[in-house]
Amino acid sequence: TTVTGHGPANVPIILADVTFGGAILGTTVINSQGAFKFELSQPLEAQHRIGITLAELVGTGLTPADFHDKRFYGDEAFTVPQEGFFFDTCLIQ
Repeated sequence: TTVTGHGPANVPIILADVTFGGAILGTTVINSQGAFKFELSQPLEAQHRIGITLAELVGTGLTPADFHDKRFYGDEAFTVPQEGFFFDTCLIQ
């Protein structure tokens, strides 16, 4: 299973299963062209919501506050109590 998208270059991100308590499905860094790809070894579960959030920013020169701008938010961005903020999410069909 592959999940792809676009975002600001050189930002480390996490793909999480929002439905399953924010379980981490993978981590990657958005490349210099602004694209990312997660190659998952397991299929995504139907009716689960996946989401993108920031990974560890130490050493990047970035802070979470750098992303408090709606231009970084996807159509289904939201906060999940006790899990955090997801910049975009998608319900798996």
